[in-house]
Amino acid sequence: MPELWDAVRFEINTSGERGLFVLTGSSNPPKGRTIHSGTGRIARLRMSPMTLSEAGASQGEIPFDCLVTDQPLPRAENPLSLVDIASLCVRGGWPGNLDTPTDLAQELPRQYVLSLINEDIERYDDVARDPVKMDLLVRSLARNNQTLVSKKTLLADVGQLSAPTLNSYLNVLTNLFVLASIPAWSPAVRSRARLRTAEKVRFVDPSLALAALRIGTAKLAADWETFGLMFECLVTRDVLAFAEVTGARVFHYREAANQGRREHEVDLVIETSDDEYSLVEVKLNTAQLDDAEASLSSVRAKLVADGAPPPSAQSITCGTVPYAYTTERATLVVPIGCLGP
Repeated sequence: MPELWDAVRFEINTSGERGLFVLTGSSNPPKGRTIHSGTGRIARLRMSPMTLSEAGASQGEIPFDCLVTDQPLPRAENPLSLVDIASLCVRGGWPGNLDTPTDLAQELPRQYVLSLINEDIERYDDVARDPVKMDLLVRSLARNNQTLVSKKTLLADVGQLSAPTLNSYLNVLTNLFVLASIPAWSPAVRSRARLRTAEKVRFVDPSLALAALRIGTAKLAADWETFGLMFECLVTRDVLAFAEVTGARVFHYREAANQGRREHEVDLVIETSDDEYSLVEVKLNTAQLDDAEASLSSVRAKLVADGAPPPSAQSITCGTVPYAYTTERATLVVPIGCLGP
């Protein structure tokens, strides 16, 4: 009921009081359906699906602060197996899925995606859109979840879609809170490095991407490449939720290869309100930990050599590591099953 927006604003102006209303909805009020923006009267809070700690899947012994400050890790053991993590990706952070049997858990996000494609994209602003093309676009985005996919690739996947129309479709998915991309991070130094500034495309929850691709728990656990991307989406969802509470912001970092040197990248860069930053790599299994730590150390050295202050911490959020620990090079290894707010 978009008309409630203006009615609430009028009541706030009339009464002069604060904290009178809580308005909830699954999308922004459509443009043209409200008279006032609500600026100065209505504060916006973006809600995400539940984190693993909220859903009871993470024990939460390791607070988010450990990822952004150099402090000792508390003792914590990972309660999650690979199959558990695959199931959590498929299940998603939906309250309605908390007690749903595993074999039925994908039905909720699947129905969400179907409703999005067949109803919500038109109801949002009363503009007719092709559900077939939107379906192709959503599936293309799902295949490229957590990547720097180009619009050229998306256009090739959908076919017979102009660039302006593609932008319109992407804007609708963003305004309906289906997509929430991660912006690129740049150190505040005069570096000659060629930084990639594209946003990393991501669904707000891995279950939506998996529902679009019709991938269940068993199939996901057997597909390591897709599993890794969906695990990164899961970790990003939780880190974003924890960061919002503290006022921190989350980015990704990628420096293109230059003059024969390899490309440097970091999955997540957490920037705190006091302008400190930390580096976070996301790896599904323990076999990737050594490479991840070497990559973090390389990026750290490169940033410092270019004049940036050193990061306040560097860490690896992992799926299958049995317990939390700190390496000899001061890299924090944090199981996702132990991370909390």
